[in-house]
Amino acid sequence: MFPKSRIQLHIHLECSPHASTIWEMAQHNSHKLPFKTLDELKEKCVTKEPTTLTNYLKPMTWYLPMIKGNCTAIERIAYEMAEQQASEGVVYSEVHYRPANLANMNTSDDISGTERVTYRKVLELVTKGFQRAEEDYGIKTRSLLNCGRENADEAREVLSLCEEFKDKSVVGIGLSGPWIGPNQDLEGEEGLKKEVIEVFQRAAQLGIHRTAHTGEAGPPSSVDRHVKFLQIERIGHGYRALGEKALYQDLLKKGIHFETCPHSSYLTGAVPANCAKHPIVRLAEDNANFSVNTDDPLLTGTTLDDEYRLLQQKGLKDFDIIRANFNAVWSCFLPPQEKKDLFDHLKKVYGVAKTQVL
Repeated sequence: MFPKSRIQLHIHLECSPHASTIWEMAQHNSHKLPFKTLDELKEKCVTKEPTTLTNYLKPMTWYLPMIKGNCTAIERIAYEMAEQQASEGVVYSEVHYRPANLANMNTSDDISGTERVTYRKVLELVTKGFQRAEEDYGIKTRSLLNCGRENADEAREVLSLCEEFKDKSVVGIGLSGPWIGPNQDLEGEEGLKKEVIEVFQRAAQLGIHRTAHTGEAGPPSSVDRHVKFLQIERIGHGYRALGEKALYQDLLKKGIHFETCPHSSYLTGAVPANCAKHPIVRLAEDNANFSVNTDDPLLTGTTLDDEYRLLQQKGLKDFDIIRANFNAVWSCFLPPQEKKDLFDHLKKVYGVAKTQVL
């Protein structure tokens, strides 16, 4: 029995547009895609075999340029993403996105009609799309604003928006994207600039919730640094932390939440395809705090049902998947009363007490 009401804490707006929407926009804007048909676009966007994180994200380079700075497109993909999640039974979702990926910071051009779309404008457009979807489908959706590892100015501006819209349309700040350091041959998540660390520490002082992608492309030591220096409450992915016993036990003790994404864990190469036991199975066995999410629906070609089904094939029981949704409620970044209301909703739907699932 899959959960009837679902919570999602790790899904990327930039990686969730419908392929049909991308195709329609390309035709309307005369944007050249490297495909001749919609079916070909759908096929090429989905990664089918394990690869690197960089290769996995490559399709974004095909379609993001025509969404970036396009006000109509930004609001539309936000609305359609929430609509799709509602159709999958999601009642609450925290959506990761990096405003820098969608903004157009060029000066407005009255001659060409180009509009300057700031980070703030991106947030306004996304919020408008989410609010329309809430009115139409009842799904509550909030923004989790991400910044990159390499840009301190971006991080500071994102923090400013998080502070201004705290407990409103924005629930927290996140860190995302691969980073290649000057002394690294392979991509990873080792890079933490001093200025970005200071932004997250300031966020903690302001009571702004914090999460970061780590332990996906980087080693266990990367997870350790992110938890200690950024003071994060949740980890995006984090599978490789399980390879370091002392670190893993510390994360369990602290109750750090793992935002897990089953299909993408294989496709990005974060989890070896031939591993005897998937890290998510071990998290369930150890009663760890984790949730189940789709991550990048356009790139994985999956729904939440597909993610749950994969975990069942790996050994998870219905109870584990239901408990993951309750974990998501208590680890979400909503204000206390809204979090309680959400828990009460799930408790009513499943007819269980807190002690039965936590």
